[in-house]
Amino acid sequence: MLSGNSITGSMRGPVKWGTVMSLRRLRLRHPLAREIAVVLALKVVALAALYVLFFGPSHRPDLTPEAVGDAVFGPVPAAETRSDRDV
Repeated sequence: MLSGNSITGSMRGPVKWGTVMSLRRLRLRHPLAREIAVVLALKVVALAALYVLFFGPSHRPDLTPEAVGDAVFGPVPAAETRSDRDV
């Protein structure tokens, strides 16, 4: 409950408003929490490496509107000439 300028914590007693938590309190003290953080960091690094190696800008083909049109609608047939009709 609020009383004056402090709140009562269930396990640590009153905490003053406006106090800054030190960085030491934010450290991962539990071994399991530390292990989970390391595994997550390694997964992020692995995903970044996969992106750069397989999906990065250097692996994308250059697409022109003509190439997209050919892929979607097929190539435009060449115009028939008079010699083609005589055969």
